[in-house]
Amino acid sequence: MDAPLKPVYLLDKGKPRQVMGERVYHINMVQHYHNDEGESFRHFRIVLDCQGIKRIEPVTCPV
Repeated sequence: MDAPLKPVYLLDKGKPRQVMGERVYHINMVQHYHNDEGESFRHFRIVLDCQGIKRIEPVTCPV
C-alpha cells in the first residue's frame, strides 16, 4: 500500500488550502452459493488502510 496520507486541496473562504487526507482502499467481495434449491449471491465492500480493515459493509443491489 502507498503512503497513508495524501494531500487534498479544499476551498477556504475562496482560497485553496492543502490538508492531509487519509488514504483508504475499497475491495468488493462477491460470494456465489450453489445448492439443490438454486443459487444466491452476497456482496460486501471491504474498506481498509495500511493498518488493516476499517470496516466491512454489506452492499444491496436493487433487483
